Amino acid sequence: MNEINDSIIKSIEILLEEKLKSHNKTQVFQSVIYKANDDNTYQIIKEKQPYNVKNGLGTELKVGQGVWVMIPNGELRNMFIFGVR
Repeated sequence: MNEINDSIIKSIEILLEEKLKSHNKTQVFQSVIYKANDDNTYQIIKEKQPYNVKNGLGTELKVGQGVWVMIPNGELRNMFIFGVR
């Protein structure tokens, strides 16, 4: 019985370790501007989910324009546009 429990615990530890590795990393991805908001943010789509993000470029962007977006340390609330593609 202990062998089964140890095996289950080890499997859970491996899964958690892998999840934490991917969660805390800075992510960069391509997206498109879908909407310019009144509060100087832009709406982009990531994995079929809309997000309103800040523009780190300091230049005006247009709807339909391709952009590069960064999520520092895996924190979605800090997501921002950092490049035009």
